[in-house]
Amino acid sequence: MTQTVRSIMLFLHHWPRWTIIILMSLAYFSKVLIFGEMNPNRAWNKGDAYFYHFISNSLIEDGDLDLTNNHGPIPLDQGDFALSQHGYPTAKQSPLMSVIAMPLRLLFGPVGSLWFNILCSMGIVLLLYQLLNIWVSPVSSLLASLIVGLGSVLFRYAFNFSPDVFSCLILLSLIVVTFRQHWYLIGLFAGLAISAKIGNIIVVAPVLGYALWLLRSKHYSESLTILFKMSMVFLLVLAPFLIYNNWLFGSPFTTGYQAILIASQGVNTTISHTSDFNQPIFTGLITLFFNDRNGIAFDNWIILLPFLAGLFFIRKTHFDKLILLLIIIMIQSVFYASYDYQLASSLGNRFLLVSIALMAIPIGWFIEKIKSKSNFLTVGSGSDIQH
Repeated sequence: MTQTVRSIMLFLHHWPRWTIIILMSLAYFSKVLIFGEMNPNRAWNKGDAYFYHFISNSLIEDGDLDLTNNHGPIPLDQGDFALSQHGYPTAKQSPLMSVIAMPLRLLFGPVGSLWFNILCSMGIVLLLYQLLNIWVSPVSSLLASLIVGLGSVLFRYAFNFSPDVFSCLILLSLIVVTFRQHWYLIGLFAGLAISAKIGNIIVVAPVLGYALWLLRSKHYSESLTILFKMSMVFLLVLAPFLIYNNWLFGSPFTTGYQAILIASQGVNTTISHTSDFNQPIFTGLITLFFNDRNGIAFDNWIILLPFLAGLFFIRKTHFDKLILLLIIIMIQSVFYASYDYQLASSLGNRFLLVSIALMAIPIGWFIEKIKSKSNFLTVGSGSDIQH
């Protein structure tokens, strides 16, 4: 029995990424087959997924972003759409995800969007493996990333055309390339993250701050060169989003969320989502974490115990990276604690998806502790990210 376990652990150690791909694929496809997820009328197409589908429909059918005839059964005047400066209703959401998913949509029809989301979800688990390798061995990284990928709300959101899954993938990519000090990629993913969803700026800002802090160790002239090139990449990637905003809403810095279409007595007016942050912070935090419908603890109860246990085995190495991740979690939590619609999620809490994904790190510490006591396999800490 011991030899069998040792053989399995050796396989996991040598083929961790392929193990993730194979096991996650089996899990996704099993749910697809058992529950008929590929039916285009299935309920996975709900919540914000509707509106990203409308963007795709309008681009495919009409070649524009005028949703006058592409809004399905949802009324245009009840706060779900934006009013463009040209006078027609359009999406308040960024079109980036719909555009990037377009090849799969054209190949497979509406369910191509679901395939896209499943690929993004698998990418999140692979990125968690990369992050965990900073502190723990490949086997512990593999097991922790799979536990979160299968046991948290991430698995449910794999079957939804979700902007939060897409954002989580981009933000985790940004964190990984920042830790690896891939400067141009930092600019790329920072620009993509903001273009995908304006609210992502609350995560992008501290990551970019950390990137600037890393530059302190380099020569002054080298730091300036890197900063200049990274900024140019960032602005180049962000430029289409700014142009899009200026074209539709009259300013590069006005998004659809600041031009929400409301009809009152037959007259179209606009309101802004910026007025929807009115909850007391403490009460909002309690709701975010402990509400019995969408609270983090209830949404992710399967992974809660190993997560809490892992907090007793915090690694002292790469402490600066841990501080950054903690800052990200704190900022996300406080920001959405005050949001009036923090429970407006169909499949569980989606606003803190990055923070939920990062619960994998303490779980990795916990598994590493168990593994070190079991003597099945002795491996050192991972070395995928050494900077």
